[in-house]
Formats: sequence, C-alpha cells, structure tokens
Amino acid sequence: MLKRTPLEEGSLPLLSTAGLAFCWIVARACIQSITIDEADTYLAYVRPARPTYWEAAANNHVLNSLLMRLSTSLLGVSNFSLRLPAVLGAALYITAAYVLVRLMTRSLPLAWGLLVCLVSNPFVMDYLVAARGYSLALAFLMAALAYAAWRESSGADPLRTCAVCSAAIALSFAANFSFAIADAVTLAGIALWCASGKRSIRHYARIAAAAIVPGLLVALYLTGAILAHWPRNEFRWGATTFQWSMQTIGEQSFHKLSPYLVPEPPYEFLLRHRHLLLPLLGLACLWRLIVLVRTRPAEPDGSRAWLVRLGLVTGAGVVLAVALHGVLVAAFHMLWPRGRTGLFVPPLAILAVGALASIPCVSKMGIASRRVITALVAAIGCYFILCLRLTWFDEWYWNAGSDRLYHVVAYYNHTYGVRQIGTNWRYVAVLEFQRVLSEHETLEPVALERPIPGGRSLYVLFPADDDAFMRQQGLKLVYHDPLSDAMVAIRPELEVRVH
Repeated sequence: MLKRTPLEEGSLPLLSTAGLAFCWIVARACIQSITIDEADTYLAYVRPARPTYWEAAANNHVLNSLLMRLSTSLLGVSNFSLRLPAVLGAALYITAAYVLVRLMTRSLPLAWGLLVCLVSNPFVMDYLVAARGYSLALAFLMAALAYAAWRESSGADPLRTCAVCSAAIALSFAANFSFAIADAVTLAGIALWCASGKRSIRHYARIAAAAIVPGLLVALYLTGAILAHWPRNEFRWGATTFQWSMQTIGEQSFHKLSPYLVPEPPYEFLLRHRHLLLPLLGLACLWRLIVLVRTRPAEPDGSRAWLVRLGLVTGAGVVLAVALHGVLVAAFHMLWPRGRTGLFVPPLAILAVGALASIPCVSKMGIASRRVITALVAAIGCYFILCLRLTWFDEWYWNAGSDRLYHVVAYYNHTYGVRQIGTNWRYVAVLEFQRVLSEHETLEPVALERPIPGGRSLYVLFPADDDAFMRQQGLKLVYHDPLSDAMVAIRPELEVRVH
C-alpha cells in the first residue's frame, strides 16, 4: 500500500502546472463570449423569477442551473458569474487529478505527463469553462475516484468511502444526465474495490448499502421530480455509429494546434502526424500489460494490488460504460455518446494508462515499457498544451465573437433606429442574452425564425448557410468576424435613407 501524501518532494512542478491550468480556465471564463447553449440555459432556467431549474429538459443541467441562479443572484450577471459553477467544478477536477497522479506514481515525468493530459486536453478544458453541467459532472466523478484512491493510501473506513463516493457520484449525475452510465459503472467499481479483502455476505451488504443509499437520496432530492416528468425523445444529441462516436471524441481532443504557439514548419508536421500518438500509446500499453502478466508475482505487494484495482475501475469502467451505451443503442435505438456526452472517456482512459504504467515492475522489459509510456504521455501532454485557446470553444466556434456582433447591432439600433432583426439560428440566443443584459437598446426580442424572413433592415448571418439568402436579398456586408465567420448585413438603402 502506498504511504505518501499529495504534498511531497517534487510537487512544485505539478502544483505549478495545475495552478497555471486553473488560471487559464479563469481567464477564459472572463474573456470568452457567451455561447448559444450557455445563453439558452440562462434565459430558460436561470433568469425567470420562478424556479425553472426544476423543469425536465435535456438542456437543463439541474445542479449547474441551480448554482448559476445562486452565483448570478449574488454577483450579478456577467460572463464570469454565469461560468462560476463550471470554474468551481474545474477547481475540484484539477485538485482530484493532482491527488490521483501523486498517489499513483513517484516518477515526476510520468506524473507531469498524466496531469497535463488530464487538465490541458482541449476537449476537456472547453467544458471546464462553459456554463454547462459537464464541468461539475466530471469534477464529482473524478473526486469520487480520488477519494477512493486516497482511502487506499490512508486506510479509511470502506463504508465511509463508499458513502462519500456515492454522494459525489449522485452530484455528478445531477449535474449532467449524460454521465449516468459512466457514473453507475464507476460507483460499482469503487464499491467492489472497497469490498475486496473480505468474503462475508454481511460485509458485502453493508458496502452495497453505503454505495447506494446516500447517492440515491441525493439524486432523488435533486432530480427525482424531473425524472418523473421526463418527456420522451428528449435526448437527441448523439452519434449513430460507434466509429463516429469515438471520432468526435478523438478529433476534439487532438484539435488543431494554436498558430500563436507553433510556427508554420513544425505546425504542419505535428498536425500531419498527430494521429500516430494514440495508436503508439495503445501499443505501448499492450506491451506493458503483457510484461506485467508474464512477471506477475505470486503475492503482489500493496502498491501493485491497489494500482491494479484503480486500473480496472477506470480502464474496464470506460470500456463497460461504452459497451452499455452500445446495448442501449441496439435495444432502444438510443444514440452513442457524441463529443461532449462522451467527455468521461479521455480522463478515465488516461487514469487507466497511468495506473498501468505505475504498477511496480523491475524487469528490463518492465522498465523499458514504462519509459515508453511516459514518453508518449508527455508527448501527448505537450501537444495538448500547444492546442491551448483563449477566446473560443470548438463546439461553438461560430459564437466566438457574439459580443462584438451585438455591439454592431446595437450601433445600428442607436444610430439608424433598427429594432427588428433577422438572424441565423446560431445567434438567436446569444443576441437575446446580450439584449436582455444590456437594457440600453430598443430592439425587439430576438426569436428563432425558420426560414429567416425577408424584409428586415439588418441581419446576422452565417456564410455557410446564408450566402444565397444574402445575395437574394441584395444585402450589404457591414461586419465580418474573422474568428467565428459571422456576418452582419444591412439593406443598402438603410444608411442612405437615414442620411
């Protein structure tokens, strides 16, 4: 059994890495424009006077909506106050990730690579910032794993461990229902972990009760009424095939590098060969697994035993969670995880890799396989760092400049008296959010209209969808956002008529 604390020699580089990642997340929470899903959450479940955060809807991430109501009530409405619950989730997630890597290994290179892969993955980091429930869901899932791992090193009561992890998992579920299967599988794994070493039926029954009852009570309080009135076919976001599902997760993790961090010649080389990193890591893990099986001692020591259990809870857990999604796809025609609904996959997979690499093995092949995994994990971590972005989300890149779009719209309202606008669906919620927040314009409420109606003086459009509409209406482009590609266009006679 490991006898170390998270704060030990060699922690400074890891603490610095964790601190810088959190500062980056806070900066993004303040700087980035509000996106369509964040605006919808505020307008539908946070702003109304009545407690609409109890309404049954896939877009309502209950715990997040409730905490957003609290943060905006205390601090007023701003980009940061809307995202404060997500930022707090990020703090918990980063803390849990730090504790886990410190408990897993004394190797600083391996620990650093694992930590960077956990906190700087651009896919994961996007949702640690966004004012949605994904940050809190992932944070409580990781907190449960970190607490269970800490229990192994400190000898805490297994019943207490199960009870705490059960409550944390319930909060993860209340933050985002798409984590339901991953949460359930992880909690079952932790319960089996805590039950190991004893064979009595009574002990198993007590462990089961500790793992189920606290979480069930928390989940019933926060989500019981919502689930009881859940409408059919509410979950419509997903992938139709397993390949598409995994592709969305991989593409958002290994996104394009930042041109501000990487110059042109290495940029093209790294971008062209990024697809090799995961297969190489997979082969290295397979090699490591074969070595460990062939050199398995008759009586494993405590550190080896608990790392094996952690690896099984995370590695087998993510495989089982995806497999159960496949069962639901086959039996009930549900959809595979797609992008953000598969957010649990990268962290659990990285923890499984870390546990595998950390299992003690002093043979030459064991040392070599560990070094190869360490090098590949560090390489992936460095790639993630070079993908860091400050002003946009991959999922909602077309909302990157929504605040600037509204400033243009507000100018035409004040200067030319424009009150009714037409807009692509991508900008309806964000413009309405800005209108409600500003209170200085005389614009009419911005509503979703399909198709976009003609006859308006001003439009906010997206080129990929609306180029033909713009030409048909004879509109004049007055603003084009270089990052999001959004356009503001007016009728040419508007400025002529006013002047």
